[in-house]
Amino acid sequence: MLVRHLYKVLSRVLIHDLVHRDDSTFSDRSLDVPIWRLRRIIEEDPASPRHVQTLRGQGYVFIPDPDGARNTNTAAQPAPTASTPDRASTV
Repeated sequence: MLVRHLYKVLSRVLIHDLVHRDDSTFSDRSLDVPIWRLRRIIEEDPASPRHVQTLRGQGYVFIPDPDGARNTNTAAQPAPTASTPDRASTV
């Protein structure tokens, strides 16, 4: 889901709603373990993530090539943008 929305900030609530469509319970910390597992799989150093980044107070953003090493275009990558607003203010 993060890959479908490159460079866009997805709130914790939005991610939860997309993943758990039929589950109405939401814990502020319910995404910590799945995000941690994802980072262990795709990050070179999960303790200092470069691809799945947390934007405090906003959510998560996926940056496929943080260094631009694979990018043949010299234009800068777009800055992360907020997608839909949270229904809760905590992230």
